[in-house]
Amino acid sequence: MRRRAWTILLLPIIVLVFMVGWIFYWMGKQQDKGSTRPPVDKKTASEAGTEEEYVEVGVIEDLMEKQTEV
Repeated sequence: MRRRAWTILLLPIIVLVFMVGWIFYWMGKQQDKGSTRPPVDKKTASEAGTEEEYVEVGVIEDLMEKQTEV
C-alpha cells in the first residue's frame, strides 16, 4: 500500500522532469540545424555602402603602428 502511494506521488514529478529534458534536447537539436548555414560573404571596403558595414581585420600591432603614423 505504501509503495503504491509513493508511485502515485512520484509519477507526475518523473513525467515533468522527463518532459523538460526532452524539450531541452529538442531545442538543442534545433539550434544545431541553424548553425550549419553557409557563412555570409564579407564585403570589402569598396563594395560596402557605408563605413558601418566594413569590418577591418588585422594584427593589433599593425593597427597600432598605423595609428601612431597618423
